[in-house]
Amino acid sequence: MSPQDISAAFLSARRKGLALDSYPGIVPTSLEAAYRVQKISIRNWGEPVLGYKVGGIGLQWRDQYPSPWLAGPVFPSVLYVAEQDRVLEVPVFMGGFAAYEPELIFRLRNLDAPREMISSLDEAKSYIADIHLGAEIASSPLATLNELGPGSIISDFGNQAGVVIGQQIEHGWIDRLSDIEVETIIDGELVGRSRVNDGDTGPLGALRFLLNHLRDDPSFAPMDSDIWLSSGAITGVHQASVGSICDVRYKNLGHIRITMTARDMEHSA
Repeated sequence: MSPQDISAAFLSARRKGLALDSYPGIVPTSLEAAYRVQKISIRNWGEPVLGYKVGGIGLQWRDQYPSPWLAGPVFPSVLYVAEQDRVLEVPVFMGGFAAYEPELIFRLRNLDAPREMISSLDEAKSYIADIHLGAEIASSPLATLNELGPGSIISDFGNQAGVVIGQQIEHGWIDRLSDIEVETIIDGELVGRSRVNDGDTGPLGALRFLLNHLRDDPSFAPMDSDIWLSSGAITGVHQASVGSICDVRYKNLGHIRITMTARDMEHSA
């Protein structure tokens, strides 16, 4: 199947809320090939890009996909705002992949300013306008998307179906990220606890990657100079199912409650 055919298969499944039994064709064998499919899908999805999710690429995949990170687009229909003490419903694909990923969400500014390649985390910080607590809801019509590796994940919008924006926290936290402790509780069971990584493999490393990713290929960049970044899982990728309830607790800062619901047939996103 061609990149256009792979894109069409994923877009059809996403629009109809249907699961896929297998990957539609041959999994892209390079970053370039995977992003080629993603760009076709972005062009044909019918919504503007409001931001990106960034996820890590495991060491076992780095020879074939030589990058520590990958990116996927975020559209208006999958951008959610959480309210304190209320359970937010986020649709996922029945029969596909679904997981909760606690993350920090950055609103970025000045992306249209001319710049060279960004090499330092401190330089990357200068593009952060706001910091929010949040989460990504990873979901794809293909249950084995993650198992097939980065080529598969990139080609289906980075395996995401929702970015949840929680409360804003003080900008000064950007200089003490490692002081932020996060707990993930699903259906009453603690499934992950971690402090935010303030180095290359944490949210700032994800930010630097995205800035350079957009610089290297301007066709990925949205028109607006302010975009959102979901900056990578903090406590891990926690697979779950429809009806589960996830409590994400940012100690002394706030918390978010999310439940997965079944995606409707012919859903627009």
